[in-house]
Amino acid sequence: MKNKKTISILIALLLLAITFSANAQNWDGQWVRKGGCDLKITNVTASEFTFSFNCFNGKNFGELEGKVIINGNKARYSGEADGLCPINFTLTEKGLKVEEDRTKDCENGAGNGVYFSGDYAKKGSPVKKTKKK
Repeated sequence: MKNKKTISILIALLLLAITFSANAQNWDGQWVRKGGCDLKITNVTASEFTFSFNCFNGKNFGELEGKVIINGNKARYSGEADGLCPINFTLTEKGLKVEEDRTKDCENGAGNGVYFSGDYAKKGSPVKKTKKK
């Protein structure tokens, strides 16, 4: 009976490690969006990651760095500490969807016409747009 419990615990730990490894690999890396925006995700753990945006629109640009909290295939940058808009990140089967939450009176810290929202693909992969509901 004791061996069955030990084996069950070991299997659960192995599955947890595999799930974390797959999730970290999915978030981690260089991401690109059509229209002039690069996103770099690093320092991925089971609960958070660090991001940095570098986006352009003509002569205007926007840069933003921060740390987000991961919850499954979703992550959220609150923006509160910096007085900026929250940003939602969602891993999809087609890539990464980024949405700025403009429901509050906030800024994104970027130049005129520069935004971070959109569909991103890992660098070297084609960008596939997600369908609007």
